[in-house]
Amino acid sequence: RSTGKMTTIIGSTIRQNTRSMHTDTFFMRKIQLVYECKVKYFRINVIRAIWPFATISAQLVILYYGRYSGLKFNGLILSKIQLKMTVKTFIDRPILAGVISVLIVILGIIGLVQLPIEQFPNIAPPTVRVQASYTGANAETVMKSVIVPLEESLNGVEDMMYMTSTATNTGTASITIYFKQGTDADMAVVNVQNRVASAQGLLPAEVTKSGVTVRKRQNSTLKSITLYSPDDTYDAKFLTNYMKINIEPQISRITGVGEVNIFSAEYAMRIWLDPTKMSQYGLIPSDIDKVLAEQNVESPTGTLGAESMNTFQYVLKYRGRYEDASEYENLVVRALPDGSVLRLKDIATVELGAVNYAMISETSGHPGANAMIAQTAGSN
Repeated sequence: RSTGKMTTIIGSTIRQNTRSMHTDTFFMRKIQLVYECKVKYFRINVIRAIWPFATISAQLVILYYGRYSGLKFNGLILSKIQLKMTVKTFIDRPILAGVISVLIVILGIIGLVQLPIEQFPNIAPPTVRVQASYTGANAETVMKSVIVPLEESLNGVEDMMYMTSTATNTGTASITIYFKQGTDADMAVVNVQNRVASAQGLLPAEVTKSGVTVRKRQNSTLKSITLYSPDDTYDAKFLTNYMKINIEPQISRITGVGEVNIFSAEYAMRIWLDPTKMSQYGLIPSDIDKVLAEQNVESPTGTLGAESMNTFQYVLKYRGRYEDASEYENLVVRALPDGSVLRLKDIATVELGAVNYAMISETSGHPGANAMIAQTAGSN
């Protein structure tokens, strides 16, 4: 009996210890489960707090890189991003909604100051325009003597697609070269300038003397402006000269302006030859050109006493080209057999007129000067 009682007591003690161990294990598991739930709940809250900022960042990335077919992120191409956010999230979290609103306002202010206005791709191809003037020549002469040599030299320039040319009866030649999209406009101008320089020897002397201009510009017009006198105090020539001297240089210095074309005639010294008197003295227009080339020139005059032992050296000055109509009138054409002198005013009328009279510029019935502005390729 005593042995059996001792066995019963030991057995009940072992069962109590076993229950205590099971109870401790259950509480430990419960504590661990509660801890894991809290960690998971904390992670969920963190994700819910960060998710709006992540979605906004994704939207900004899509808006900025929208011109690409997909987004490269960690080696993956995401063609579409599903952004799911309910309104209840912002209702339940007013502070979060306020922070996001402030963030959007800040980003908007930064974008307003930093981002350019134009976000569209450059559709128009880069263009370079070559202009030359052959005074007194008609359109056919300009085409044969100016445009054809230039086109033969410009044909095949690097990255060129095609070119167009125009010749007018006022002696103006214009060639527009269109280049492939993405071509550097500055390098295109350099290449065209090199081709034009190689064709200088084939052009008439009058064309090379006046110069051949090469400029980068778009073919479309950016803006047109006009300058006129409401009370007709100034004529078109004065207004054109004022625009040429004071307005055109300032507009040309603006970034993005390729060229300013003034469609009015500026001042020029006009010599109107009398055919009857020219025939009487046996003169032709080339004789008058020779007189102007000999007597209306700019030349270096040098100095006196440069190599002597004198204390002073004298620098000679020459008045240069004439500027007044009366000075041109007194140019000597030839000496007559009776000892008198034939002057230019005896066979021609000299006046300060316009370069050409092919265009009449008016604004609201008043004399004016018009100009058109063209922009450069790739400018905003």
